[in-house]
Amino acid sequence: MNTPNPDHAYREASVRSADAVELVIMLYDIAIADLRRAIEAATNGDIERRTHEIRHAMLVLEQLQGTLNMEQGGETARSLDRLYSYIRGKLLEAQIKSAVPILEEQLGYMLSVRDAWKQVQPRASVEMEESLAPLPSASNEGTASHWSA
Repeated sequence: MNTPNPDHAYREASVRSADAVELVIMLYDIAIADLRRAIEAATNGDIERRTHEIRHAMLVLEQLQGTLNMEQGGETARSLDRLYSYIRGKLLEAQIKSAVPILEEQLGYMLSVRDAWKQVQPRASVEMEESLAPLPSASNEGTASHWSA
C-alpha cells in the first residue's frame, strides 16, 4: 500500500504554482542540496553516495542549461551556459579526484548565483519567461503542466 508523501505533495504543489524564476531557484536549491550531500559523503568516504549526489547535481545543471534560450536570452544566457558547463566539468573532476575543495568551490558558485536570482526575482520573472526555451508539456494524472526553468 502506498501512503502519500506529504513532502512530495508539497513540492509538487509548489512547482505547479511557481513562475519561471521561482522554478530556477528551486532547481538551484536542489543542486545546492546535492552538492552539500556530496561533500558530506566525500568527507565520510562514502563513494557510492558521493557519486549519486554529484550525478544528480549534474542532471539539475543539465536541466538549467537546456532551458536557456540563447537567441532571446542574450549575454545573460551565454554567461549562464558557460557557468553551467564550467561547473559540470568541475563536478566531473571532483568525482574523479574525490576532491572536496572542488565541490566546495562549485557549491559557492551555485550559492552566489542563487542569491543573485533571489535579489532580482520580482522584476526578472517577466524577463525570464522571454529568455527560456519552452519545455514540452508533461501529462500527470490527465492534466497538462506547462513550465520552463
